[in-house]
Amino acid sequence: MKDEKLLDMIRESAEEIPIPESLQPQKINEKLQQARGKAEGEKPPEGEEKKRKIRRRGNWYLPAAAVAAMAAVCMLVVGIAGDYGSGSDSVLNTAEAALETAEAEEETSAEESAAGSTQDSSTASGVTGVDAYLTAAADYEEVYEKLRENYQEIEDAAIPHESWNLESAEESAGSSSDGAASDTHEAVEDASDTALMGGEVSQTNVQVEGVDEGDIVKTDGKYIFVMDPDNGVEIVRAEDLARMSTISWETPGTQAYDMYLDGERLAVVAGVSESTLQTPSSSTQWLYEEDVDARLESRDYLEILVYDISDRESPALKGSVELDGSYLTSRKNGDYLYLMSRYDPDLSAEEEERDGYVPLAGGELLPADRIYLPKEESSVGYTYFVVVSVDLQEPEKLADRCAVVTESTDFYVSRENIYVTGVHYGTSQMTNIVRFSYADGQIEPEAGGSVPGVLNDSFSMDEYQGYLRMVTWEWNEGGSSTGLYILDQDLQVTGQITDLAPGEDLKSSRFLGDTGYFVTFLETDPLFSVDLSDPEEPRILGELKIPGFSSYLHFYGEDQLLGIGWEDNASDGRREVKLSMFDVSDPADVQETDKNILENAVYCPGTDQYKSILVLEEQNLLGMAYRTQAPYGSGGARPFEANGTEESATSGYSPSWSASSNNGEYPEPEDYYTLFRYVEGEGFQIVFRCLLNQEEGYGKYDSYEELDSVRGITIGDMLYIVMSRGISAFHLGDTVEKTGSVVW
Repeated sequence: MKDEKLLDMIRESAEEIPIPESLQPQKINEKLQQARGKAEGEKPPEGEEKKRKIRRRGNWYLPAAAVAAMAAVCMLVVGIAGDYGSGSDSVLNTAEAALETAEAEEETSAEESAAGSTQDSSTASGVTGVDAYLTAAADYEEVYEKLRENYQEIEDAAIPHESWNLESAEESAGSSSDGAASDTHEAVEDASDTALMGGEVSQTNVQVEGVDEGDIVKTDGKYIFVMDPDNGVEIVRAEDLARMSTISWETPGTQAYDMYLDGERLAVVAGVSESTLQTPSSSTQWLYEEDVDARLESRDYLEILVYDISDRESPALKGSVELDGSYLTSRKNGDYLYLMSRYDPDLSAEEEERDGYVPLAGGELLPADRIYLPKEESSVGYTYFVVVSVDLQEPEKLADRCAVVTESTDFYVSRENIYVTGVHYGTSQMTNIVRFSYADGQIEPEAGGSVPGVLNDSFSMDEYQGYLRMVTWEWNEGGSSTGLYILDQDLQVTGQITDLAPGEDLKSSRFLGDTGYFVTFLETDPLFSVDLSDPEEPRILGELKIPGFSSYLHFYGEDQLLGIGWEDNASDGRREVKLSMFDVSDPADVQETDKNILENAVYCPGTDQYKSILVLEEQNLLGMAYRTQAPYGSGGARPFEANGTEESATSGYSPSWSASSNNGEYPEPEDYYTLFRYVEGEGFQIVFRCLLNQEEGYGKYDSYEELDSVRGITIGDMLYIVMSRGISAFHLGDTVEKTGSVVW
């Protein structure tokens, strides 16, 4: 059947499609009642287990009416599934998946009181080396049996499946480095020979110096590369903002996550969701379980695309590799790009259907001996953590690949090791850890272990002189508390401090050499400083209690710690963005030397998206975007736009319109990109502020995603504010002057 005829049939039948009986409200209610019955011990209806067993990953067989219904939502499959990797295989399964989730939640609720952890906190130092924690699979049969065993154990114990609690992304607030004291500072490459006007060229704000991280904006000092996740990459010449070329995604359904710049190579990490509608031939009709007119096949996978950009006007795809799974994070060290993903196996597949439970990596099934299985006492996860490496000089193939059957929630990459952690809930909360070495693209699991509690984010981990330092948070019937653990290379605990900050939530962490800092919060903001010089006996040095809390910590020079977070407004209780500067010259006596609450600032991406922040210590500049919105009925007060004069960040606010003119409604939000300078004894000063809503390259004012995508970069004495639809350029001199803009 030709495509045009098939599409015509779909359009005609789509107008007469009734709601499937299985999705009628009364049927949904019956399913929910069945779920409740299961939770109370009833058996599922006869045939239910069989029906679930015959489902196959990627293939759904559709009667004629359902074909039309699916056609109506195919565009949604392409547009949405890319955001979530392989977590959703078909829009048609959404309703059934939701019902099954409800059933599972009912079962979990009924059994939760009897559920116990398979791992006691006493195992915090009970494993030694990788052999005590992991074993390479002998064959695919062993992999299959372990997956089924772990899945059944989780079902029986009603242990929550924690692999959904991810930030692909990416990570939130502040940490440290490995090596020198400045390791956690912004990684700035030597760009003196590429800078447009000399001086410093800003780079992505990363967690560990020497380990690059992907972002949506990159620059080499002459050109600016801007990635639109849905469409492609714009290449713009910085000198005159001329658009040189556009790289467009070739595959429909592509959703890009991160971008890396490496000399004359540009690497993009993307997710792809493909759906194809196929009709069976007379010779294949017998393969179907019922009479159908068409079959929808879908596949979600990741792709690393590497472009040759030596000719900025004509970039060319140099090579690409594919990987089953959904995106977690990535890093670049040297010539190698490392991609970390989660793969959810199809547990209804039979043992011989290996492509249902073993991920494809580089077009081939991951070899069994590169799949590592946790020991019985170590973990009960049934998803894969997969890490692959690609040499950017040979991007058409994988350099290495490796997987561990384990939950994966947070990640930390030092110069020598990759750490992946997964949360295991039971009678107590535990964080399982696996350490991989990754020198020159070769990935090997080296050790496994666990500590009590859960991490706040990837910045709660830090490697220094062969030791991993971790700050965790746990809660029980007695309340919450924070713990600090130091582990050796075998991931055995060598020292710990527990029961810190009872009743407080862990908000952020930062490490510098032998000293660690972390923030907890309930009503005040205790900033703890910890002496880590003795890995066997860490000790608390000091505790500073101040209002509010810092979500992100960044070392600002040798003796200062910058905090970006929140504090409640004393007059109306609204939480507003807060900048703090701490003097850490004496870790035992940390002092807050200045703070600034940004009036009416109700949202700031930088509090949990550290790559959106611009920090230039040598130039003493801090750049970030935020949203202001006056209280209900106030009419608001628009802050002035600085013209290069160094006014106090708390001054310069003057009413521009009255509450009466706003008819008692919420004022419209206003989004800003602001450059601050910190002057000792005088505090934070505004160097420049740009009202983004007035820039042509800025999208809808009420979109948080739009504000999240704003980046500020500097090339010499030029500031470029990069937005989703364009770039605005400003010269930073005695006054700030806009020199141009470009939109697309």
